[in-house]
Amino acid sequence: MRLAALALCLLATPALASDPFAPLAGLMGEWVNDGAPSEGTGYFSLAADLENHVLVRKNHAEYPAVKDRPAGIHDDLMIVYPAGTKLRAHYFDNEGHVIEYDVVPAADGKNLVLTSTGPGPIFRLTYERSGAAAWAITFEMAMPEKPTQFRKLVSGKVHRK
Repeated sequence: MRLAALALCLLATPALASDPFAPLAGLMGEWVNDGAPSEGTGYFSLAADLENHVLVRKNHAEYPAVKDRPAGIHDDLMIVYPAGTKLRAHYFDNEGHVIEYDVVPAADGKNLVLTSTGPGPIFRLTYERSGAAAWAITFEMAMPEKPTQFRKLVSGKVHRK
């Protein structure tokens, strides 16, 4: 009897019965940036992997030389995964950065906010839907002593490829 009750409880648990990645469905696929080549070009993809146990985002950006910076290429990989009833992400890039994020998707699928955890600066990566097949993306940073004062580092818009 106890085993049957436990089985019913497990089946009724929303975290186990639903797709944890459903709120990110609008971001699945391949995307290209809308910026002018003088601002940089790039693309990213977001796809399920490991039998839908993780999402993998691969990003590539090329930046032209400007007055204060030489031309550059930025590649990164992010793995999004369920952690209990929440989503988490691990980010790695070709510059050696590793960032751990809490992932908070809006229930309506219209935005997604990733906020870093751990010591050091606080990073926030925000995706905001700006059309049926378009998103605005903003990457910001705040210092630990002023955790609510974010400064924009990079922003852009993407559309479905």
